[in-house]
Amino acid sequence: PEHQDPSPAGQPAAVQRARILARLRIGSATTQQLRDELRIMHPGGRVHELRRLGFNIPSRRQPSGVAEYHLVGREAGR
Repeated sequence: PEHQDPSPAGQPAAVQRARILARLRIGSATTQQLRDELRIMHPGGRVHELRRLGFNIPSRRQPSGVAEYHLVGREAGR
C-alpha cells in the first residue's frame, strides 16, 4: 500500500495530489493559488510527485518568481 504520511495540513499526500490534479484540470495555477485555494502548504512537492507518476505538468516562473503550473493531456481542461 501507498505510504500515507499526513502532510502539514493533515491530509495524506495522495489526497493532496488528487486535489491538485482536479484544480489543474480547470486551468493553470500558481504555487500561491494552490496554497490559498487548496490549503496545501508545499504544492511544489506534490507536483513533483505527480510528475514522477507520469503526469505532464510543466511550470514557468512568473516575474515575481512564483511558479505557475499547468496540466497537459490526461484529461486536462475537461
